[in-house]
This record gives sequence, structure tokens and C-alpha cells, in this order.
Amino acid sequence: MLPKDYAVYGAIDAFAEFVVSTSAKPGWQGRVAQRWDREMAHLIEYQTSKGGFAGDRTALNYVYGFRTKARDLLEELPSGDPRRKVIDDLDSRLATPQVFTKADDRIPLNQSLKEFAEEAARLVIRGWKNWLDDLDAKWVLERAAMSTKAETTQKNYISRYRKAIEEEFERNEDVPEGALDEVFKVVKHIPKVTKSVNNDYGTTVRKQVRNLQLIENWKELVEVFNGFLVSDNPRLRLIGLMGVTGRRFFEVCVSGDFSLEIFEYPESHVTVKQKWVLRFIGQAKTKGREGTMSEETYNIPCLAPAKDVYNAFQWLRNSPEGEAWSQMNSRELNARVNNQINRYLRSHEDVQRLWPKGVKLTTKCLRSLYAEIAYKVFAPGTMAKAPYFAQILGHSVEDLNTALSYMDYVLDSSDEEAARNDMQALIDATNERDAAYGNPWSGNLDEDDDLKMAAKVAGDGMVIDDDDT
Repeated sequence: MLPKDYAVYGAIDAFAEFVVSTSAKPGWQGRVAQRWDREMAHLIEYQTSKGGFAGDRTALNYVYGFRTKARDLLEELPSGDPRRKVIDDLDSRLATPQVFTKADDRIPLNQSLKEFAEEAARLVIRGWKNWLDDLDAKWVLERAAMSTKAETTQKNYISRYRKAIEEEFERNEDVPEGALDEVFKVVKHIPKVTKSVNNDYGTTVRKQVRNLQLIENWKELVEVFNGFLVSDNPRLRLIGLMGVTGRRFFEVCVSGDFSLEIFEYPESHVTVKQKWVLRFIGQAKTKGREGTMSEETYNIPCLAPAKDVYNAFQWLRNSPEGEAWSQMNSRELNARVNNQINRYLRSHEDVQRLWPKGVKLTTKCLRSLYAEIAYKVFAPGTMAKAPYFAQILGHSVEDLNTALSYMDYVLDSSDEEAARNDMQALIDATNERDAAYGNPWSGNLDEDDDLKMAAKVAGDGMVIDDDDT
């Protein structure tokens, strides 16, 4: 909290005097670092209160002023004063807040999450009287660093900080009970940002609800995709595989792999191959959210006999085109192959005949269509659509936004009202959850942010875009 009588130059002088007086005592490094965080937080709050940007040139000059004044006072000490030895070590103790650094020089987000969560745990375990003030100062610095991002990204970042803290506290047995609630009073969502993001999101989804597309000929389309599985054209086989498995373009070409699901009866030990189920591994990770099943094998229903799908996949991967595609990264695949495959899909006479006129069609649409058909054909009667979509598409069951993003179609005109009701229920659940906890899956990260997250890879090490098909 910014003191009412705060004055920058007075704060600079006071900080310099604090450094001089403290540097003579053991453990000065921790006390100076603690004071530095508070001073930087006050400076950011001061700049913001004046209507300026926290990281502008004026603020940066003030940061230099804090450092220079402290160094000057130390240099004025007598030559034999042991405190002069602090000068060489001082700058390393006074780290420039990220909001004042160039984007290319900033710490990757995953590292920031880890360091902040560990520091929060350290503060609550140590339990000093003013630990919440220290945490608040550190959070002001983190918030300032993300303040230039879109509001959706800011909301996403805050959710990820909270999730990182929660996971760190669960791992650390020394964290006292109830500490998480206290920390979350500081590391919390900003009502103004959350409201703005939810309003924008609600507008988008309401438009989506109004624009649900009726795919009356879905059974015939499934038959066409089944036929593609035995085509001599690898591009049509690729389309067929995406259509009957719902896997992404990149997953079928590069990162994914299928195997037959074999069930063994416990008593007789007789094994049976599942006709409509395959095992899948290699889910890609997309920008803005972790692929929750990216390193796991899980079952998926198929809209064609599993053996036919498996054989088509093996044929494709062993074809000259398939071998070439499998060596490409995400960007190369999109640049060199994606448009070609979309043209094949849209220009095929059977697809043209069956797909609704004027309705957008790309290979990405096949994933939404697959999910809708699989739900109608395979889902248990008591299972809601959102968790079923999550299960077969490899997402978290709590990721309501992703489930909504795939609800593009209805298969029968009589299903439209039920589909709209399902989507509205999901919207309400999303808003209620966000209001209480925030949504760690909402929003897409900027490309620059994503490239700084070293852990987000897909198959060949590439992160694929949400728009990749």
C-alpha cells in the first residue's frame, strides 16, 4: 500500500541511508532485498497513481536513482570502513523489476511461476510479522510485469500463479494450515479485469450459441471418411483419419500414434480386440493451455472399425508423403501442407454435396464434428456433453471453455434447443467458477509469451497454435 505522504526523492534518500546502516550487520543481504522489493512496489504504485505507465522512462530513471544514491553514500564512507565492501555486491542485490526490462530479457513465465510460489512458501514458513506486506510487494512487481498484456492474458497469468502456489504449498509439508487462504487474499484476480474478460467471452459464446450449425448429413459424411481410409491418395487418407478419430492435423502427421485396444476377460484370459476403440498417445500442446494428456495413452472412440483406422494410419506413415510430413515441425507443416489438405477437403465432390452450403469447412472443423458424433453414438446416456468431450479429446474435465469451443454443430434439428441449453449451462458454470477461483485455462497467450515457456512442446518440440489444424 502506497504511503499517503510518499515522495520519490525522499524514498530514494531513505533507502540509501537504510543500505548504509544495514550493511554493517550480518544478514544485510536479505534485509536490503526485502526493502528493495517494497521500494520498487511503492514506485510502481506511485507511477500508476499519477496516470503513468509503471515501466516508462521516468520510472526507470527513478530505479537508477535508488541504486546510485545508495552507492554514492557507501563511497563517501572512510576508506577503511568495511561497509564499502558492499558496493561491489550491491547491484546484484537490487534486481531490476521485470516491468523495467525489455521483453527479450525477461524471465520465462514458467520460471517466474516457480520462483514466486517458492518465495510465497518461504515467507509463510518463516512467519515474520510483516510477511504479508512482503508478499504484497512482490505481487505488485509481478502484476506490473504483466500489465501490458491483454486482459485475457492477465487473467490467465493470475490463475497460473495461484495454481503454482497451491501446488507448491501441497508439496511443502512445512507450510502451515490455512496459509493458502491468506496468500490468496494477496494473489487474487482483479474484479475489473475479470468482469471485462467475462463480458467479452460471454459475447463470443452467445454468438456461438446463436450460430450452431446443423449437419444433417453426418452419417453420410462418416461413410465418406471411412472410404478415405482405403484411398490410394495419402491426402485423403489423412483427412479420413482426422474425420474418424478427431485428432489434430499435427497429431496424425507427426506427434501421434495409435494402437489397438485389447480387452482380456479375467476368468478365461481370452483377449478381444475392441472394434470401435483405439489407444492414442501424442496429444499436442496448444498455446495458452497445457495438453493435459500429452504424455499419456488414452482410449478414443472411432467412427470406423479400429482395425481399419490402425491400418490406414500405418499406411499413411509409411507412404513417401507421410514420411516427409512426419519430419516437419508445426510451422513447416502448416505452411507447406495445411492449405493443400484443406483444398482437398473442400473440393471433394462427396464432401461438397453433403456439407451445408455457406458453412465454413477446414480440417479443424473435423475435430468438433467428430466430438459431436461420438457423443451421440457412444456416450453413456447419463453422461453430460462437456465431460465426454474432455474425455475423448484429451482435456481436463474442468476445462469448460475448451468444451464450449468445440460445440459448433448439432446433428438433428430437434437437438438445437438441448444444445443451446447445454452451452448456456456451461457458460453459467464457467462464470461461477471464474468468479470464485479464476480459470487457469482461459485465454490464449501471445506467441512471444508461449515461446518463453520451455516446457510447452508438442511431439518434435514445437508448440502448436490453437489455430493449427
